[in-house]
Amino acid sequence: MTTTSFVYFFASILTLLLFIDVYFLISWQRFARLRNWHRVSYLLPWFLGIIFFIFYAITLYFRLENKIPSDIEKIFLAVASIWYLPKILIVPVILIKDLVFGLKKFFSKFSGQKNTREDNITSNKRREFIKSTGWVLAGLPFILVTRGVFHTTYDFRIHRVNLFLDKLGDEFNGFKIIQLSDIHAGSFISNEPFAKAIEIIQSFKPDIIVITGDFVNFHPRELKIIYSELSKLQANHGVFGCLGNHDHYMSEDEHKILISLLRESGINLLINENSKIKIGNSYIQIIGIDNINFRTHFGDFSKAMIGVEKEYPSILLCHDPTNWDRYVRNRLDVDLMLSGHTHGGQVGIELFGQYLSPVRIVYKQWAGLYRDGNQYLYVNRGLGVVGPPVRVDMPPEITLIELNSNKIS
Repeated sequence: MTTTSFVYFFASILTLLLFIDVYFLISWQRFARLRNWHRVSYLLPWFLGIIFFIFYAITLYFRLENKIPSDIEKIFLAVASIWYLPKILIVPVILIKDLVFGLKKFFSKFSGQKNTREDNITSNKRREFIKSTGWVLAGLPFILVTRGVFHTTYDFRIHRVNLFLDKLGDEFNGFKIIQLSDIHAGSFISNEPFAKAIEIIQSFKPDIIVITGDFVNFHPRELKIIYSELSKLQANHGVFGCLGNHDHYMSEDEHKILISLLRESGINLLINENSKIKIGNSYIQIIGIDNINFRTHFGDFSKAMIGVEKEYPSILLCHDPTNWDRYVRNRLDVDLMLSGHTHGGQVGIELFGQYLSPVRIVYKQWAGLYRDGNQYLYVNRGLGVVGPPVRVDMPPEITLIELNSNKIS
């Protein structure tokens, strides 16, 4: 992203946040004044709104200067997320309510119908009840986001997947793969949450560990906070990884440093290349593709597939799941593609056993397992966060995949 486009992007975000906050605060002030509440009840929120807006503007400046946020700034960002995110849900409801009441009042002037005093009293009571109930319900998004910031963000969940691969040799029956994705090292305030994740991972004694991109947000220095723990990752047949889009959001020299640090930590980073794991007379082929999405095209599938043998199962590490439909499904001889990138939207609501998340509007394959014939895609929900440091009903994921050479009944 160029400096100019970056400025435009964040200026748009700041403008949207300013509009949402101002509209919310005006509505709250009107509500409080009609009830003769103390001035502090609406002046204090205005003061906080100014503070948070200034903070976001400063964050923009530091980002342009390529400055990594300090721990205090990360904490402030978390609190600011509690301040802003719920209003993204609340303000559209207030807007619709104001529009409905405004139109009703406008058309009532031309209807010629005059309400009696009792009708006006009943109408005012109904309107008062709706407003009061609305503001009570408005507190629910704040509760959900607060819980997401302080609990769900590091509430690591294990997702278990059993897969049958028809090319898999009996020697690999029960082969265990741990998948991580979207670590985003810069999102961690301390190494404690990541250390907890490592402890969980190692308890499964995996045969291999794969990490499908976005190790950092914007700079290799972010790895420092988790590097000692990252170096502790161990598996019977090694740790493999591919790069994500955020691993390219830096200068060329910084990108080279990032690659060097990852490889020094013990990760077999596959950049448009492949590797073989042999047990007995059977193989599993691990293919790693560099990032490809709508803005960047560093991946080279032709290069990555050189030497891949059709008679043995192949596992593709590819950060962005949109490449499943564009390049892989029914096109490449790949049995299993492992991706991340979507974070599961970081926000979701489970209704009747189905997750609803805004990310489903953007991504066809957004979380979990997908299948087309003998080809599989698994999209990991991510370990870290990007943007607002919050997860609402979308906990960070550690995926445990067990491969089977016999069909599961």
